[in-house]
Amino acid sequence: MRPEAGGPPPTWPELTGDDLRPPATAVRWHSLEATGDIHYTYTGRAGIFQYLTALRRSLPGSSRRCHVLVPAFHCPSVVDPVLHAGFEVRYYGITEQLGVNDHDLLTKIDEHTAAVLFIRFFGIGAISPTLITAVRAAGARVLSDCSHSFLLASPVALAGGEADATVYSFWKTIPSSTVGGGVWCTDVSVNAFWPQQSSAGVRHQLQFLRDLLGELLKGERQPAGTELADPVAEPAIRKSCELAYPYAAALSYAKMPLAAGWILRRVDLGAVARIRRDNYRLFCEHLVARPDLQPAAPLLGDADVPWGVPVVMHNRGERDYLIRARGVPLFTFGEVLHPSLLREQKQYPAMVEAAQFLRDNLLVFAIHQHLGPAAVRHYAGIVNRFMESL
Repeated sequence: MRPEAGGPPPTWPELTGDDLRPPATAVRWHSLEATGDIHYTYTGRAGIFQYLTALRRSLPGSSRRCHVLVPAFHCPSVVDPVLHAGFEVRYYGITEQLGVNDHDLLTKIDEHTAAVLFIRFFGIGAISPTLITAVRAAGARVLSDCSHSFLLASPVALAGGEADATVYSFWKTIPSSTVGGGVWCTDVSVNAFWPQQSSAGVRHQLQFLRDLLGELLKGERQPAGTELADPVAEPAIRKSCELAYPYAAALSYAKMPLAAGWILRRVDLGAVARIRRDNYRLFCEHLVARPDLQPAAPLLGDADVPWGVPVVMHNRGERDYLIRARGVPLFTFGEVLHPSLLREQKQYPAMVEAAQFLRDNLLVFAIHQHLGPAAVRHYAGIVNRFMESL
């Protein structure tokens, strides 16, 4: 949910006039390699669905490949498209540092595996070449979910070129109002079976345009870096998977709206990458680590362009809303896991327990390009003071 006017700065970048007036030196979408090979989709989840639908159609009738391996820690928006595309879902373990449990994954790849979906959590890190080799040696496809960040830095480029297909969700990195995704599919045999795309319905198109206009005309907020005094806040109520992440089957085949594509082509991607990386480092430098508050990935790789700063905060549900009420933009990821994960709890209790630990303790601080360095330092200071007061 977006803050009301007069509230704290937004958690993700919202469209401003400056975004549409990049300097002549800007790194623009058309200057990146492989953009001509993208299948543009309404959302990232629509991209997963369309790729897996094409993959299923490309498999021979005698194929026994019936399931896709998905991280046990996830957003349900990556699971439902797999099921709707006609595959079963199996899970593999994720460590508390957001890495792949290599041994667990390797023991689960078999002749029934059609694809392995890797999530590049928060735009940090990369898929292990060893795992890529193992997946392909088993005859399965590598599907890289780069929805958290579609960019690499040094130089600016598209993430995920090492996979057979890479899924993007552009709005998390640029201001396109929670709409706009794509798939970079390097597998010619799958591209030949790509499903026919459709336009989103009039209602969705109008809502998207209303959201964009609302961002441009939004009223004044509290200045970035303001600490709200005497906050009054209530803890969030965790919703069911169906309510928190309803699956809109009608949008599964939809393509990206023209307006979202126009914004994508105009934004200065070089500035986005640089500011996000600078803000990430700045927040981690000023955040005081404690036994009950640790950055999940304190160091960025040379090419990482982050979505936010993930931290492990013990008893997060008793604390995050109080920090948000003090004016710090933050969000959660994986707070709701797909109910199908629980089917594997008896056989793989450690895997499910690790996913539930992250569900209950992971918190993410915003460091997007509309936040200046003074605000980022101030937000880290607010968190430090709050933790010291406990």
